[in-house]
Amino acid sequence: MKRILIIDDAAEITTSLEYLFNLEGFQVFTAFNAEDGIRIAKNEKPNIIICDLMMPEKDGYYVIDELKKDSGTNSIPFIIITARSEPDEIKKGYSVGASHFFVKPFSIKELIKVIDNILSATTV
Repeated sequence: MKRILIIDDAAEITTSLEYLFNLEGFQVFTAFNAEDGIRIAKNEKPNIIICDLMMPEKDGYYVIDELKKDSGTNSIPFIIITARSEPDEIKKGYSVGASHFFVKPFSIKELIKVIDNILSATTV
């Protein structure tokens, strides 16, 4: 079963994505802050992580940095979702190891397509 972790402090986003990915056949894990997201990623080893950048206390860059330092999680594909659309922000997202960068609001169809492409590429 495909396993996905969604990390976002906005409950409406997390709940909507959780519902959607359950329908798509994923086992879904959710976290509403960076520390919980890191803990869940290390314990559950999802196939892919979707993470917001702007969260209270620690941001999405902190999450990706911590997970890239850990040999058990450093190869998990990481998708950033954020309201920040500045070119430097997008460039930074890719430079720290994100597989894809979505600016809110984003197309759910496009998100699913990108996830399917990432997962099919990582299982070859």
